[in-house]
Amino acid sequence: ETYAISRDVTLRRPCERALARVVATQEPDGSWAQGDTGASGALVTAHMAQALYAARVAGLQGSKDAEERASAFLRVRLRSADLRTGGAWRRAASLALVARLRGGEERSSEDMRDAARVLAVSQPASAAPIAWYEGMLAAFQLGGDTFKAWSPAMKNALMPAQRQGGCTDGSWDPPADGSGGRVEATALAALTLEVHYRHERAQAR
Repeated sequence: ETYAISRDVTLRRPCERALARVVATQEPDGSWAQGDTGASGALVTAHMAQALYAARVAGLQGSKDAEERASAFLRVRLRSADLRTGGAWRRAASLALVARLRGGEERSSEDMRDAARVLAVSQPASAAPIAWYEGMLAAFQLGGDTFKAWSPAMKNALMPAQRQGGCTDGSWDPPADGSGGRVEATALAALTLEVHYRHERAQAR
């Protein structure tokens, strides 16, 4: 994604190597779960689908077939019902929705309509940047009432939590559970605030 935005030629070769690694480690069923049938395996696959999409946008060769197989896996493995379970399942399902839409699935499908209804009324209870980023990305791609509900809720959660003054000015505190640090939390918060103009909505077939 950084290469796609910056076109920094020094990043091309490392990105090509990363893409080759991603494609080489994809399993026959289209996942990267390595036998993990739980939420963590699904989340890894959803993140790899995002990486493949970024490679396509960056113009790197070799991601198309892998991205299509990942999208097909996510379409079967993660459904709107997973959004109701919370935690890693919800995170994986949010990213899976994005991958499925980018793969050409219609927003008018029954599962997508149900996902839109679920997300519209269920924003994260905390200001954890990762939960807001993944959910906001899905809400933006779904659009309509879902995005209209998420956009002000996200701003109300994140903007008051931004630090003001001192050496932490402009940053966000890391999650209370100790995952990640201040830099990661701040980067995710900034990406969340940028979702609506950094990304294009996937065009359904």
